Amino acid sequence: MATTRQILEQPQSPFIQRIKSSGNISMNGSPMIDEKEEELSQSAFALFKAKEDEIERRKMEVKDRVQKKLGLAEEATRRLAEIREVSLVCNIFKNLNKDFHFERVLVCTFSGA
Repeated sequence: MATTRQILEQPQSPFIQRIKSSGNISMNGSPMIDEKEEELSQSAFALFKAKEDEIERRKMEVKDRVQKKLGLAEEATRRLAEIREVSLVCNIFKNLNKDFHFERVLVCTFSGA
């Protein structure tokens, strides 16, 4: 079985060529991250975290707007229900008033007044 060093020294291996081109290789064969790569990694992480925070902030803004609109819709529904109730009561009184007026007219007509 070949050792890691022997595998790394084989020029025909495309896997090893990718490892060698991506960074430095130490004596024991493990890739080493230099400071520039570390800075890029930290920068990428910071950018990712900033975008994640922005998404979370926007998500909360949308949630707040939806809650506000839902509250307005519920309030409008309550007002419409009240208007409907008042309208029904008014219609009942109109009908009673018409009936009462009609009966009054009948009584007055037959009583000779």
